[in-house]
Amino acid sequence: MTFGATKQTSAKKTTGLNLGCGSEILDDHINVDIAPLNGVDVVHDLKQLPWPFKDSTFETILAKHILEHFAAPIAILDEIWRIAKPQARITIRVPYWNSMDYASDPTHIHPFHQTTFEFFDPSKSRCQLRPYYAKARFKILNTHYYYGYGKRYYLAKDGTWLHGVLDFLGNFLNNIIRVLEIEMETIKTDAGRHP
Repeated sequence: MTFGATKQTSAKKTTGLNLGCGSEILDDHINVDIAPLNGVDVVHDLKQLPWPFKDSTFETILAKHILEHFAAPIAILDEIWRIAKPQARITIRVPYWNSMDYASDPTHIHPFHQTTFEFFDPSKSRCQLRPYYAKARFKILNTHYYYGYGKRYYLAKDGTWLHGVLDFLGNFLNNIIRVLEIEMETIKTDAGRHP
């Protein structure tokens, strides 16, 4: 497969997509970035929609530290949903809304809370109350937190006692949770439309 403006001459055969990869190049994924860095397969500005990929192409999509850079993250999540296969695994990593990871970067324009993604999961009340917000539908599988100080990060996995403590404290104290990671699965009908 070759997509968009590629730098490599040989086509990669993969069902994984690494959005906004920067220097984190994954051999088993199509690596996309706005900068023509070494190892980037597709050079594309992700603000330019639609992206140069066909509908229902990818089984896994990684979007690490990109959503916070968009003024309209719903459109980006709709685009991720469009290019993902049914039951594709989506991993999103964003800085937590009241952390230094969000506040310290002048290019960050949109904050995220763990409940933000509930607007895309039809089993959650937020999505049921506002189904018109987005076309995209995902099933939330896990919500993980990264915490720590300085450049040290530690992972608190969903379902652990520490995760529960951070979930509570993170809403009241700044910089308790540094980064939020959401693992989701796309929900699509056979026709590729949302249910």
